[in-house]
Amino acid sequence: MTANTDAYFRETQRLPGWVMALIILSAGSSIAVFVVGMYVQLVRGEPWGNNPMSDQALIWAGAVSMVIGIALIVLFATLRLVTEVHADAVHIRFAPMRAKRIPYDDISSAEVRTIRPIRDFGGWGVRYKKGAKGYLARGDQAVWFSMREGRDIVIGTEQPEQFESALRTWLHL
Repeated sequence: MTANTDAYFRETQRLPGWVMALIILSAGSSIAVFVVGMYVQLVRGEPWGNNPMSDQALIWAGAVSMVIGIALIVLFATLRLVTEVHADAVHIRFAPMRAKRIPYDDISSAEVRTIRPIRDFGGWGVRYKKGAKGYLARGDQAVWFSMREGRDIVIGTEQPEQFESALRTWLHL
């Protein structure tokens, strides 16, 4: 992404709070299972489960589960969709992942649409459906770009009027 001063429109969105709660609950529960298992087997000295692992395997499995769980929580906590309209292109980034630049010459049309992220794309994030790639963080509004060649691009927005207004300045359709 380029410097903020070059952007005629900039929007940053994060995943909905309930999605984060679900991720924390899921990752946290897998961590908690291994913490309980390690306590039972290593501290109390009782085998954990019907077919218990060795102490060493339990320590490794618990450590791996904890690292993966914490990494997932951190990853999803830092995810944000950054959309910018510049004089040369639309720039999008689902941080911390790589940025994408959409030159105006590649766009045949753009329109604000109401979408249903779960039904239309299977949820939020960088999502695919037949003929379209979606960058969705929250809400039900998006700018749908019909591309001259290839897959359409859909960018979710909570500021559809401002996004569309900035596009009209540079996108001559």
